Amino acid sequence: MKKSHLFRKKSRTFSLAASFFDMNKLNSIQSLYFICRTLDDWTDSGDQQSLINFSKRLINKQDHELLIEYHRLSKKYGIDEEPLVLMVNTMLDESSNLSIDTVKDLIDYCKGVAGTVGWMMCPIIGAIDKNAQSYAIDLGIAMQLTNIARDIYEDALNDRVYIPSEFYIKKACSSDIIEDIDKNPQKIISSREKLLDLADQFYHKAEEGFIFIPKRERLAVKWAALMYKNIGDEINRNPFLYLKKKAKISILERFYSLIKVVVRKKVF
Repeated sequence: MKKSHLFRKKSRTFSLAASFFDMNKLNSIQSLYFICRTLDDWTDSGDQQSLINFSKRLINKQDHELLIEYHRLSKKYGIDEEPLVLMVNTMLDESSNLSIDTVKDLIDYCKGVAGTVGWMMCPIIGAIDKNAQSYAIDLGIAMQLTNIARDIYEDALNDRVYIPSEFYIKKACSSDIIEDIDKNPQKIISSREKLLDLADQFYHKAEEGFIFIPKRERLAVKWAALMYKNIGDEINRNPFLYLKKKAKISILERFYSLIKVVVRKKVF
């Protein structure tokens, strides 16, 4: 599958917003997405050996298809290896039965799998001020929290639970989640509200860093961020509708969001 097709198919929200990037930056973002998506697919499919092999080659400075691509981007934009190392280590932890007990555990996980993406993207989109990194990480965390809130049922079916015990009263396993969706939905809704409240905190923190992004690229990032936040808002408006159904926003809502980011300085 071509990188551009993979990007559009697997990341519909961000790929739509990324249409504002010039072709050179868009191609680089698609390459970075291909790397991160491949690592994520290995994690989701339980292909721990591929992750281990990649990690060893990363540590030992050996060739690997993904590393060749990453080093090309690094040479072009000055992307650090540190976020890639953190991402791989987090995914290795996840493939070894990651346990999320506290809110800190959850935030650390989100930083590792998604905050790192924002961190790596900073040089590509021209956010070269070092202060931009922490805000990019915050945005990645916010978007991952939205994903987790949206995908609670789907994740449970795949034996994955990312709700911390602090949000669920007890440590939950996937069978607990599936049972409570049918028998005690308010417990799921309450936990999900807490996830989305936490996401909103990180969206607001991230917004303070938009100033570090060049104007053209800033429009794309703000639009992607607002569309993601709107998914969480849609879930909160119709909590029972989205217990099993995956929340989406309409095309009309997507373009209303675009108007909002164009005319308003602050969008959250």
